[in-house]
Amino acid sequence: MDNIQRTKGLLPNQCGSSLVQTIDAPLHLVWSILRKFDHPQAYKRFIQSCTLLNVATTTCGMGSVREVMIISGLLGTTSTERLNKLDDDLHVMQVSIIGGYHRLKNYHSTTSLKEIEGGRKTVVVESYWWMYRRGIAVTTHVHLLRRLLGEILGH
Repeated sequence: MDNIQRTKGLLPNQCGSSLVQTIDAPLHLVWSILRKFDHPQAYKRFIQSCTLLNVATTTCGMGSVREVMIISGLLGTTSTERLNKLDDDLHVMQVSIIGGYHRLKNYHSTTSLKEIEGGRKTVVVESYWWMYRRGIAVTTHVHLLRRLLGEILGH
């Protein structure tokens, strides 16, 4: 899995992890859904809606910003996110949270795809890290974010 990009070394005040799932579908089909920065609710069940904030056209690219409304009961109510990288050749997308009403600070995620079994299946890896806030246990952050991201992959 040479193009799978994982979370880099973390600083003492950072948390991070990765979720891995094998999907029984070809890479091109999985990527066509996951690369849609303007429609994350198609694969993230905890997102109620998404609005692009700085795009004059219907095409999203690096630097695009979205505001997502989060279904209540999770880590917050809104999240403002920027698309930092979208590589259709390597099938990599990087997103960071830049604002909103939530508990995550300096959250970054990298989603990478790799085809396996002759292209019949796709491995999806979402690596993420964030700064944890003083006074909140790291294990609480990890548990909440794993629950949240587990919803993405249907776990």
